[in-house]
Amino acid sequence: MTVRLLEGRAVCPKEVPEGTPLRYTALLRKVTEAEADAPLLPADLLSLTCTIFSLDNPGHPIVNSVNQVNILNAGRGTLDGTGRLVLLLEDADATVLDQSLEIERHCVRIVGVYNTSPTRTSKRELEVRVRNLALTP
Repeated sequence: MTVRLLEGRAVCPKEVPEGTPLRYTALLRKVTEAEADAPLLPADLLSLTCTIFSLDNPGHPIVNSVNQVNILNAGRGTLDGTGRLVLLLEDADATVLDQSLEIERHCVRIVGVYNTSPTRTSKRELEVRVRNLALTP
């Protein structure tokens, strides 16, 4: 059985001013012959986590201590019975770590671990461009 959470990296179409919250939504679907693109439900996953890190700094440091944070209907994340994921990124998630950069790219990585045998994981990344307001005229 093949199941797909989300694949690849998307780029947020707008820059996010430093210190601004962001709401990310996605429809998660199963891809199996038997289930024909049915919604991916919370019961289908053992875990769903989020990590935010800087793409522009050496070592890719974690932003705001968001490192494998549970988002499966906990804290900042909700996955409903239609497969709709809502992830709320907080003000501090849009903190520029390198104050010399006008724009710093952050990666929001979402990892799902499926409730299948054998256990399978899938990930999706969202690139967010955070504008350094201190360097904005």
